[in-house]
Amino acid sequence: MTVETERLMGVSMSAGSCHLLFVDDSYDDHFFFQNAVRQLLPGVRLLQPLHDGVEALAYLCGDGHFADRHSYPFPDLMVLDLRMPIKNGHEVLAWLRSHPSPPVTVVFSASDLQRDIVRASALGARHYFVKPCDWTEWRKAVKAIAQYCPRRAVSE
Repeated sequence: MTVETERLMGVSMSAGSCHLLFVDDSYDDHFFFQNAVRQLLPGVRLLQPLHDGVEALAYLCGDGHFADRHSYPFPDLMVLDLRMPIKNGHEVLAWLRSHPSPPVTVVFSASDLQRDIVRASALGARHYFVKPCDWTEWRKAVKAIAQYCPRRAVSE
């Protein structure tokens, strides 16, 4: 990303790396999200992709092999799907409310139901993005999501 692009987007990836954790049960969505981040946001470090809420909570708690914070650093930003098996995104958001220092969390879901949006917001999601259907819109969404990297990782 050039300095001019950063200025136009209102973010700077030069100041430091934003550790981003993507949690979604769709392998296709992992593919699209990772490709968009790699193409557009070189200052964002994608952490190991996770596929359900149980994995997300294990990662955040540092359980099992996730205890090695050098290999599995705590995320600055978590992008969370809602509709996942075992433990869904709403359950992860509810758990985050009890965590003393949760990562900034945005929802990235195919659901555009008002009740899902309202509930995610009430549970502390910083923003709610509806997954787009085409590549151009995916790229726009990823750029918008990058703006939620906290100041400690990304500065203007």
